[in-house]
Amino acid sequence: MHKIIVTGPINSGKTTVTKMFHKKGYMIFNADQEAKEIITKNKSVIKKLIKIFGDGIMRNNTVSLNMLKSIFLKSKENKKLIDEIIHPIFYSNLNRLVKKYNKKNIVIEIPLIETLKGRNFKSDIIFISSTYEKRLQRYLINTKHKSQTFETINKMQASNIFYKKNSDYILINNDTIDSLKKRFDNLYRVFENG
Repeated sequence: MHKIIVTGPINSGKTTVTKMFHKKGYMIFNADQEAKEIITKNKSVIKKLIKIFGDGIMRNNTVSLNMLKSIFLKSKENKKLIDEIIHPIFYSNLNRLVKKYNKKNIVIEIPLIETLKGRNFKSDIIFISSTYEKRLQRYLINTKHKSQTFETINKMQASNIFYKKNSDYILINNDTIDSLKKRFDNLYRVFENG
């Protein structure tokens, strides 16, 4: 059974490709959704976040994701502190899920390729490559945020060179959805026949 990680920088098309795998019968694990669950529901994580950033991050007895995001985006140091709290629990949950569903095809959407050392299972890594301009264009269409937020997030992520060097496959997403679908179908045949 295949374990596939879909990764890439902000607005490269990870979710679109993950959904394409889902249509082929793959079970989905989304890192962003899992991280949000951990941040808002894990009492140990909440306690650690409050200890570092203060109880101003709380709204209605839970961590405000918007408040934490603004703290996260202020500095690489804040990002590092938050990652150090969340990633061990995230990868513990992910490793447990992959073990539990070992006999199923699973696609895992993880933006931060540099964190993959936390996994304890073999997987194929697909890098969704897209130009800065295309990703920014998608970001501005899909969110209410300004380009400055995109640029801040983009700077905090690994470089394209790092993604390429640490991936097994590259799927280019710079034009139409139909072109991406054709590229995906070609890549999917590799998994189907392998």
